[in-house]
Amino acid sequence: MEDNTKVLLSGAMDTLLLHTEDYIFVKDADLKYCAASQAAALAAGLSVPQDMVGRDDFEIFPQAVAQKYYEADMQLLRTGESLACESELLPGRQGKRHWTQIWKYPIRDAEGRICGIYGIGRDVTRLLALQENQMALTEAVANSNVQYFTYFPATHTARLYIVNRMYTALPTHWENYPDSFLQYTKAQPEDVRSYKAMVKEIDDGADEAECVLQLFFDDRPIFLRVHMTAIRNAEGRTVKAQAYSIDITEQRRAEERIRQERLR
Repeated sequence: MEDNTKVLLSGAMDTLLLHTEDYIFVKDADLKYCAASQAAALAAGLSVPQDMVGRDDFEIFPQAVAQKYYEADMQLLRTGESLACESELLPGRQGKRHWTQIWKYPIRDAEGRICGIYGIGRDVTRLLALQENQMALTEAVANSNVQYFTYFPATHTARLYIVNRMYTALPTHWENYPDSFLQYTKAQPEDVRSYKAMVKEIDDGADEAECVLQLFFDDRPIFLRVHMTAIRNAEGRTVKAQAYSIDITEQRRAEERIRQERLR
């Protein structure tokens, strides 16, 4: 039974190394490759993993690349701590280059001594793209007159995930919403009623709701147009509302100037 298990595990490892898209490798204490995945071999410019076995990085990669890998490996051997290397562009199975993140871990013998290194690299191109998009979105929102937030009817809470630079002091999480928010912004009774009516429409099942009101932020009066859109689950129950507020203070001031001029 034990021999059969070893055969199965060995076969499974061979299959994994052949078919995985990850860049997997194992090095001994002398930093020579003992095993590698097909993807790792292709990334190294070789045809098969066997071409890596028994060789170190300086025999496979350009000097600068090999030196970078060597220094990371020596750090791991010295500290005994796993490490995440910087993302780098590596070719995949189809020859297309991908941003790849490599993690390295120590391999220890029965006495706990480090006897080798196990490494795995994973394509993080999509993750990096998402992070760049998130950064671009954050920058766009921060420099606009729009503030996005999410309202959760079941708990009467609201959360701001990206804060506009005009409202950097604004809390990002609100309990007892909308009462806590309206109190914080010193809304007048008429505006309180208008805002609460909007929220109640969402609570009562409306698809959308909107209001215009005046609030005070840092003792500065601002006019906002607030819009909420219900998000429902499979049963049709509203689980949250995606919302945004637009600062229309300048628009209101312009309208007031026009009104005053017409009265002259």
